[in-house]
Amino acid sequence: MKFAVSTMVAGSADSLFALSQNYSRRQEWDPFASRSELLNGATVPAVGVDEYIESTGGLVMVSRYVSFQPPRVAAVSMIEGPRVLASFSGGWKFRQMSPTHCRVTFTYNFRTSPIWLRWAMEPIAGLWYQRQTRARLNCFKAWAEAGSTE
Repeated sequence: MKFAVSTMVAGSADSLFALSQNYSRRQEWDPFASRSELLNGATVPAVGVDEYIESTGGLVMVSRYVSFQPPRVAAVSMIEGPRVLASFSGGWKFRQMSPTHCRVTFTYNFRTSPIWLRWAMEPIAGLWYQRQTRARLNCFKAWAEAGSTE
């Protein structure tokens, strides 16, 4: 299942991209993550770097950056995750639309497990993920526009 959530955010793609990938500040805006960090001694995201994220509901995922092109795209793919997910990947895109505004888009792909329950689980999981993703993007927008770039 694939979906995307998008909104306009005041700011430059450069600053918004940098804020979204700053793990030391993630808890300031991300209502989904109770804990997030880069692994194996990494201090900045890059292709091949692993990240750990724990949701406020206790779900844990380790994903790997598969694309990192500041200030346009950051994308990850799950390497370990909750049993309910057979696969998961996501990308964040930043597109400067005017001198003062950027379109920020979160796109996610996932498949649930077990396969034989996918027909029932994916529509429910899709609605849940879309709601969570919309909330995350709205929080990011409010936080960034409140002067968090300083």
